[in-house]
Amino acid sequence: MKSILLFAVLLVPLINSCSNGGDIQAEYPFLDQEDDEGAIALLFSDETDYDQENDYYDALITMQQQHPGMLEKVEIVSKQQNMLTDHFDVSSYPSLLIIDDMEEQVRVSGENNFSYIVRELESEFPLVKR
Repeated sequence: MKSILLFAVLLVPLINSCSNGGDIQAEYPFLDQEDDEGAIALLFSDETDYDQENDYYDALITMQQQHPGMLEKVEIVSKQQNMLTDHFDVSSYPSLLIIDDMEEQVRVSGENNFSYIVRELESEFPLVKR
């Protein structure tokens, strides 16, 4: 009886770590930043109103042109990718997250114009890698 109880106590944390995205990088390899070249941009899309996202795409392109090496990768994440939306606590769309070493650096959400998005990225994200 004691061994069953001990097994259950040890099993619960293991199950929780798996269900909470304990190894989200294994599920989404693009999150792995082995070479640590730059941050990763995740643009969360609900795929129903692409017009709201145009300024986000333009801002990302502009940032990549003006600050080469700042962003290692840009990934479009569908609203249906629940593991990612839950892990990064995304509830409004579009949402742009800049992450570095799995740490959120910048978040811009909702309907915003190009200038605002660029301003937020430039003011909040360290453009020079340490």
